[in-house]
Amino acid sequence: IIKMAFPKKQICIVGAGIIGLSVANHLQETFPNFVITVMADRFTPNTLASDKSGGLIIPPADYETISPGDLARCSRWFAGSLKHYHKLYNSEDGGNVGLNYISGHVLKPIGREDEVQQIWWKDLVTGYRNLDEDEWKNKSYFEGKEVIHCNTYILSARKYLPWLMNKFIK
Repeated sequence: IIKMAFPKKQICIVGAGIIGLSVANHLQETFPNFVITVMADRFTPNTLASDKSGGLIIPPADYETISPGDLARCSRWFAGSLKHYHKLYNSEDGGNVGLNYISGHVLKPIGREDEVQQIWWKDLVTGYRNLDEDEWKNKSYFEGKEVIHCNTYILSARKYLPWLMNKFIK
């Protein structure tokens, strides 16, 4: 019997921003026997965009830009993202990642024909409801808009990127 040693599979991620480090961590968890390498010209806290940004986890206004012709796929993506952030928020690392659970409003111009855009994500978020006029009548910036309330997560990249990097290195 001849035994041959096969090299480990290798994956290289280009970019060390939120997307690059998130993908690297996901692949590391999914394929623990693979060698994952992250290449970038800058790492946190010196990235050009990610260290200076944040993220409000909301559904895309137009799912067609994310997944043309496939609302089910976009719904799975958004539901998976919410599940990931919910799990992270409630984990022992929850206080260290820069993730907060917030309530807010989505404004939609009255009379728009894109009703599916409003409806497709309502069962995925918590606290979804249309505000009635008595709840917002003294706020002029709501006039002419349908006001939708929901809960979601907001992410501070200044905390999240170092956490992702430390998790990847471990």
